[in-house]
Formats: sequence, structure tokens, C-alpha cells
Amino acid sequence: MKNILVLIDFTPMAKLVLEQALILAKLNHAKIIFCHVSSKALEDKIDENFEPFIAKANDVKVNYETYIAEGNLIEGVKTAIDKFNSEIVIAGTHGKQGVLQHLFGSKIFNLIKEIDIPFLILNNQSKIITQGFKSVLIPVSHHTTYLKMLEKTVQLLAPNAKIKIFAIVKYGLPLDREILINVKTAQHFLNSKGIENEYLEIVTDQYTNGYSKDTLQYIKDQEIDLITIFTKVSDKKSSFALADKENIILNDLGITVLCVDC
Repeated sequence: MKNILVLIDFTPMAKLVLEQALILAKLNHAKIIFCHVSSKALEDKIDENFEPFIAKANDVKVNYETYIAEGNLIEGVKTAIDKFNSEIVIAGTHGKQGVLQHLFGSKIFNLIKEIDIPFLILNNQSKIITQGFKSVLIPVSHHTTYLKMLEKTVQLLAPNAKIKIFAIVKYGLPLDREILINVKTAQHFLNSKGIENEYLEIVTDQYTNGYSKDTLQYIKDQEIDLITIFTKVSDKKSSFALADKENIILNDLGITVLCVDC
């Protein structure tokens, strides 16, 4: 991981994002690109607003650049990713705010769906992780690229991290063969890396279309500091439909979410 794109909106949430981004940059010897999407007419004022972020980066000796991306949010972020060859985006969410976002989805979720590199999403309750993520939950899915999602997650782990490979099983219904294969593949990969892991099944009799409610209920009682999910739904309808993914990303438990599009 060499280049981290950090989305800055100059709200209090951005300060939390900054703290986490600087720590991950130090751990990975990476460069940060502070990116703000706006109109060119505000460029001078934006340059001033970058100053506290620049000062923090200088304090901890992290290399950085600033970039003002013009246009709408999605196109601006895509341009920044291409320009700096970014490998991950770190951003914050303010949750669903306003009627339009409730109807059409949060801005951050709409952005994530259009970007093909990993997003690390913090919310207002997120705790700053100082040595990499230690307790990670990764739901299983049908995706044939499940291993690639694990590889992206491993880059953010603490040396003594533990990964929980997580499945919610509908009462009386067996898991699909593809999911069971992914579980075995994941365990083999993590064992080969010397990463502690366990496979956990939770049986539910709630016959709903989604799994986010059960997942968040489980997380509520655990010391989980990161959950990794796929951005898109698999062809066979993975365990997380689009609404489920948004519920996880906008969780109110303070859990940081890594969204991976492989």
C-alpha cells in the first residue's frame, strides 16, 4: 500500500478520518493524498482549510499531497484515484441525512458502489485503531473472488489480529456449496499466513431477505473493530443485498467497515 486517498469535507468527522489515515500511512510507509471535491471557484478557501491537515501530517512525518477534485463527487473521486494511483480510499460517513438520502441511499454508499478499489469507512462513533485492526469479522459469500477480499483485509491487520469468518444460517437450510468452499479456502489462506482465525455459524429463524440485522446484533456483543464486506452483490445473491450492505456501512456501533470490490 503506497498511496492512500483521504476524502476531506472539513467537518469534525474529517478529523477522525485524518487520525486513522495517518496511523495507517505510518504503519504501511504510505503517502496520503488529501482530497476535497468541490468547484474551482472555492479553491483559495479550500487551500486554507487544508492547513490543519497538513500540519498534522508534518507532525507525524507522513508524506502527503493535497488535491482539489472538480465536478461531482463520484467523478471527482475517480479522477483523483487515477491521478495518484491510489490503492485505498479512507472516508467518513455522517449516516443518512435528509429525505433524499433516505429515499436514494447515503452519499457515501452511492460513491462506494461506483469505485473499484477498497474503501475504509469510519463513522462518528468509530474508535481510532493505533496498531492495525485486531478483531475482524468477514461474512462469507458466494463470490469467486473471496480470497482477494481477504488479501485486502490482511494489509490492515495488527500483528496479533484474529479474523472471524462469519456465516448466518437460516434455520433448516444448509449453506450453499460455494460458500463452504470459500470457508475452506479462507481458512487455508489465513493459516498459511499465520493469522489466527475461526469459522463461526449463527443460526437464525428470522426468515427475512437480509442478514444485516443479525450480523449487527452479533457484533454488538463482541469486540469487533473492523468488518469487511463486498461492495457489490454476487450473481447468486450473496448474504448481503444492497440494503444490507448500506445498513452495515452506516452502522451506529462505531465499527469501521472495509468495502472491497474484487
